[in-house]
Amino acid sequence: MRLKTRAEIEAEEAAKIRSKKRQWDTSKLAIIYIRQSREVQTRRNRESRGGQSVDLVDMAVREYQWPERNIYPIDENLLDKFGNQLDKPRNASGRLDTTFRAGLRTAEELIAQDLVGAVFVQNIARLFRDPEQINPPQFAALCKQHHCVVITPDAEYDFNSKYDDYDDFLEEARDAAGYLKTLAKTMHRGKHRKGERGEYSGGAIATGFMLDEERRHFVPMPEWCDVVKWLTRRYRELDADLAALFSEIRGKPIFPPLPDDFDISRIGRVQLRPVPGGYTIAARRSLIDLLTNVVNIGHAVYRGKIVKYDAHPAIVDREDFQFAIEHLGSTDLDGEEIQREKREVRFPQEGTKREGLLSGLRSNGKSVVTSPQGNVHVHQTEEHIWYVIRNTRTLRSSQRVSSIPLDIVDAELEKRLAEKLRELNINAEVERELNGSPEHGAQAVLNHVERLKQKISLSLKSVDATLKDIEREIAKRERDYRIASDVMSNEDIREHFASLKRLRERHADISEKKKLDKKIAADVETVQKRLETARTQWEDFDMEQKRSFLRLITTSIQMEVLSPRFMRLTVEWSYLLTGEYTTEFGLFWREMGTTSKWAAQEDEALRTLYPLAAKRDVLEALPHRNWQTIKLRASIKEIRRKTREHGLENGVTDILSQDDMGVIAPYGIELGWIEQGLVACWYREEVIKQEGEWLHAPLTSIFRSDDKNYEVCYRIFNTKVGGKIPQLLFCLT
Repeated sequence: MRLKTRAEIEAEEAAKIRSKKRQWDTSKLAIIYIRQSREVQTRRNRESRGGQSVDLVDMAVREYQWPERNIYPIDENLLDKFGNQLDKPRNASGRLDTTFRAGLRTAEELIAQDLVGAVFVQNIARLFRDPEQINPPQFAALCKQHHCVVITPDAEYDFNSKYDDYDDFLEEARDAAGYLKTLAKTMHRGKHRKGERGEYSGGAIATGFMLDEERRHFVPMPEWCDVVKWLTRRYRELDADLAALFSEIRGKPIFPPLPDDFDISRIGRVQLRPVPGGYTIAARRSLIDLLTNVVNIGHAVYRGKIVKYDAHPAIVDREDFQFAIEHLGSTDLDGEEIQREKREVRFPQEGTKREGLLSGLRSNGKSVVTSPQGNVHVHQTEEHIWYVIRNTRTLRSSQRVSSIPLDIVDAELEKRLAEKLRELNINAEVERELNGSPEHGAQAVLNHVERLKQKISLSLKSVDATLKDIEREIAKRERDYRIASDVMSNEDIREHFASLKRLRERHADISEKKKLDKKIAADVETVQKRLETARTQWEDFDMEQKRSFLRLITTSIQMEVLSPRFMRLTVEWSYLLTGEYTTEFGLFWREMGTTSKWAAQEDEALRTLYPLAAKRDVLEALPHRNWQTIKLRASIKEIRRKTREHGLENGVTDILSQDDMGVIAPYGIELGWIEQGLVACWYREEVIKQEGEWLHAPLTSIFRSDDKNYEVCYRIFNTKVGGKIPQLLFCLT
């Protein structure tokens, strides 16, 4: 084959560019839309991903002369349904409604603002695989209204042209959806036949089994099947005491590690938690599922029903399994629901459940308060209400990390919120006097609220339009069935009702989204109405209004345990308040401290050191324990101290562990404050060191730790302790 000359290649490129010279507005954005259905495709199908990203950018820049500064990539796989950026890709089905696809929703919002000139996409199937064809006409109408074109490597869809681009686009969208129907009628039908015959048809492989050489049936897995048998027998021996069984195996490698030459493809993804020395069962629910899996006694199950009895060898005793089913199962082997007496509530709740100031979710779907140590919950008893941090991933006997009284945290955070409101109103008064156009402060918050209202209003209009289209499609299909049901085949009838089911489920999901949007809109409206007079009306805010304001002016709130006696609450205030993100944190003194079970190693250290070692040595060997706790444990264990130290301070130091002392020093807390009844110290954080360079000179009243400055804002003392007068010590510089 003859190689082309450089001149011939350049002439072809120029001709290609000339052929694309329809008048697209390149001063606007060119969206590069990327989507792959499954997360695994983003890793394995690199060619497709490259074609959707690099090649499309190259086409937009070279062939359409789009400026690189106006290229706007949107990767659906890297966004959750709220639009938050993800660290790793996720599944992104083209069947999902636009309401639940943050990337496509963002594209539509930008198009509606007349900011987009073109959407580049590999093919129309990347935009839609909508079997009911609800979203494609909406998207085409939006693009037509705002003069936005859709461009693929094979076609240009200009919905305002004299050609049939609108119909061509919808035809491509129907073909994309039809491809899935073809799959359902071929590949899925074959899978269904295998499942009905009792053969393996895909999905998770039950623990204790593996696939045979032909990958058609289950066979016992020699390494693990005996463990499943022992667990089922042990549950019966413990007389259905699931808690006792789970306590016996928690965190222990009851399943041995797999041999190096084991063919992992025969068991698929391991459903167990890896631990040193093997694998374990991580959760109570997982243990129940294992004990009640009908596959364990040799029956084949497909779509929730037994399709073949004695399809493969059993790995547990049938009587042991029957015992487990009777106590843990929801249905028996005949598919009948197992009836049990309802368990009595051990500690009945009286009155209404109370929510804290930090309860609820932000508009992005994340919790208002988070923790790097687990999830934060509100726990209510008959006498107390707490914020509790629980680590649901731990294999320890207790998931509870720590807790703090809800009233203390809410009260101190409310004082900071009230202070922020006063600052906002002071800024507003200054702004009015100067007749300025502020970049931050009260008016900036109001301006931001107005923009939020507009965005939510557009979202609600889009959701309403989609709901109406779905309702029309449901009515049309119901009418068609009434007219033509007598001439429809069984397959057509099944497809008809499957489509109706999808439409109704879609309608229900979008209706829930509408409720959430209306709730957010109500929150924003409340804040807007109250903000200008909040200085005088803050006390009249109800709890929900205070939560609304808190969600608006903070970007994150994080709760973290520093030591048994100290908990840190970090608040990142929105840039709306000061023109930049500022971080404050409160150190909360915990009156009760954190208690945890004594480990065997701790008891051994206590037995060795407590009788004769110096007090300091004992505390250093048990850094989580204070002296009072150590003496109490020694008394329980009947360990007597045979020495007495003179001249050592007791008092407040006896309730502080070494870990507590490690917090006191760097944060500049004085022991006298604790004696006076310290509740919380609030600090403002400034990073003062970066890459070895000091960015700010140290300030007065600064306590330095971890290359950061901590400026004490004020300290709040508990007036109940020692009858002290309330003090508010400002140390601002």
